[in-house]
Amino acid sequence: MDDDVEVVKTASPQDLARNGYAHPAEVAGRSMGEMLHLLALLITAAADVAVFYAIASIVMQDSSELIIGMLVAGFTAGSLTLAHFVGRFARDTIAGYGPRTGRWILVVLVPWLLLGVVVFVVRMLVAESATSGGSGTGLSQDQTMIAGAVMFGGLYLVSGAVAAVGEFLTRNPYRTRYRTAFRANQRALKSLARTQHRYERAVGVLKVHTASLKREDQNYKSAKDLRTAWASKLKRYSAVLIAAHLQNPSATDGMTEPDRSPSPMPHRP
Repeated sequence: MDDDVEVVKTASPQDLARNGYAHPAEVAGRSMGEMLHLLALLITAAADVAVFYAIASIVMQDSSELIIGMLVAGFTAGSLTLAHFVGRFARDTIAGYGPRTGRWILVVLVPWLLLGVVVFVVRMLVAESATSGGSGTGLSQDQTMIAGAVMFGGLYLVSGAVAAVGEFLTRNPYRTRYRTAFRANQRALKSLARTQHRYERAVGVLKVHTASLKREDQNYKSAKDLRTAWASKLKRYSAVLIAAHLQNPSATDGMTEPDRSPSPMPHRP
């Protein structure tokens, strides 16, 4: 086999059954782990906003609150989104879902780490400038600077871990599709409930007209049979009178023909 040919390993059916997404019990409903993940993500996002705002307000003292708020929102959303996709691509790789999702882990992991390093360095510089006149906490300037930077770094790693691990544990694309189909079904049921009475009324009117049509058809057949019977009776009576007048019973043989269904009336211009 040539070295240029890349061998793509596929998961066995046993691995897919164990690690894949095709578990009916995991599709329906909203699990408690997913709710806890969302709660923890909101708490860590709030902590990230507080830390990012503290750093940005010192670095960008001449900027307005709107600019600082937009910067903080961008940093927070960017860091959590990148960590979120790290967990997502890792889960898809283990489940064998999607084409070559393993390489995408590095695509989002590297920017997340670079963002953390950038903010970590800025935090150290801010701490150094803020403690140049003395910290007043019993710690030296270097200790205060390192403690603040380490605290921020730990929070950054924890928030990223919460986003990544939470997405890894709760990720299931089939659950999302099921919820979409379920919501569409609920909307269809509500629409059906709004139009059900009109449909039933229309069906009732249709049944009434159908029954009336059947009655009219039966009346038509009855009237036709009655007139055909009267015509046959009159022809037989006429034949008897003619035979009696001619004194020859065979004189009326074949004089009349059997009745046929009436043909439509000719169109008159």
